[in-house]
Amino acid sequence: MWFERIQSIDFTLKKWSLSTMTGFCQVILTLPTLKKLSFTWQCSENEAKVFQNEYIQTLSKSNITNVGLDYSDSAIDWDISTTNLFASWILEKPVSNICVSCIPSSEVCTEILFGAIMGSSTLVHCAIANLLQVAVLKKIHTLPPALKTLWLHASFSWNIECTKSMLQHSKVRDLKLTNGSDDEDEFEDCTEFTYDFWTSTLPSMLCLQYLEINKFEVNTDVLATILPRLINLKLIQNGITDTQAFVIIKTVPKCTRLESLDFAFQQLTFLSALELSVVIPKCQSLKALNLQDNFIGSVGALGLSRVLKYLDIVNFSRNNIGFDGAAAISRYLCDTEHMKYLLLNGNFIDTDGILSIIRALSKSKYRQGCVQLINIIPTDESYDTCRIAMESLPNKSWVKLYGRFQGMVGPNTHRNEFTSE
Repeated sequence: MWFERIQSIDFTLKKWSLSTMTGFCQVILTLPTLKKLSFTWQCSENEAKVFQNEYIQTLSKSNITNVGLDYSDSAIDWDISTTNLFASWILEKPVSNICVSCIPSSEVCTEILFGAIMGSSTLVHCAIANLLQVAVLKKIHTLPPALKTLWLHASFSWNIECTKSMLQHSKVRDLKLTNGSDDEDEFEDCTEFTYDFWTSTLPSMLCLQYLEINKFEVNTDVLATILPRLINLKLIQNGITDTQAFVIIKTVPKCTRLESLDFAFQQLTFLSALELSVVIPKCQSLKALNLQDNFIGSVGALGLSRVLKYLDIVNFSRNNIGFDGAAAISRYLCDTEHMKYLLLNGNFIDTDGILSIIRALSKSKYRQGCVQLINIIPTDESYDTCRIAMESLPNKSWVKLYGRFQGMVGPNTHRNEFTSE
């Protein structure tokens, strides 16, 4: 039967009764090939707690080894019995993937959960969000031997120095560290304690390929030294200036495996854009560049337009680019037919800039992806004018055009649309 071949279930839990949840859990136990189960909880705290206990009890009896628990819409906490049950499942089953958006608020439960995670011999991918007891991280000295991906997100300001013991010489390939605090003062206060992490821990991670640092101050000198090892470097809201970016950018020609470079929500101007325009042709592996929510302007767009032909995915959204910057980009669109995405959302392109891009695209016979022009149209009349111009395109899907101009979105809005909005 078809249901006997189900390997993955992903759904949202909303307005379920306990009997429905119980019935669903019973069905789970009848699916012999089911390995992955992801829940998004959209229910009250009391309902979620009852459902959670039912669900985790079922896990311990099933063949599931890949779990996602998203509590983003439910205020729920873990008690000791639930935590122990979940920990037993991690240790007793060949669990490979764990993704949990909210873990226990108590230090005791957090230690139980992390003790199980670190004791697993099969865990490959681990993502923990809304981490409350970050002090527990200081007590961890080794990671699971098979672990390749580690994502940690704290719900308040925390010091990444507390991860240095467990990350030192680890074989983690993908590392993502996020500071969930919205308090800029806390962000500044925690930066002075990270010296050992940058100078000792990070350089010791010789297997590292993907690195994402979100809302922590970074050491650009260290990043420049490890960049040749990386496939993807993603820096988000780190307060990076042109001078700091230059240190990283000048290393790009030395990178033979770097595929994606992300400087989102920084303080970069046209100066960084011009530096990037020099090094991009010298790095054949680089195919994706994200500069969204910076300040490169039309001058930066002009400089980078000449190297778009080397890239597959580019994001210039909300960069104070004017119609003249769009006109400069349009002159080189004939060389970018292979591109998957070129995002220009939320700029000051205006009607003339949009029309110059549409006219350039209309001369193409083929295009693999699209140009996104979202939230840049000043008036309804402009929208109608642009829509009429789009009739000349061989394929209207080459342009995504909608939304009124909302004004420049500042670099502290936490939006990231690397490939698409």
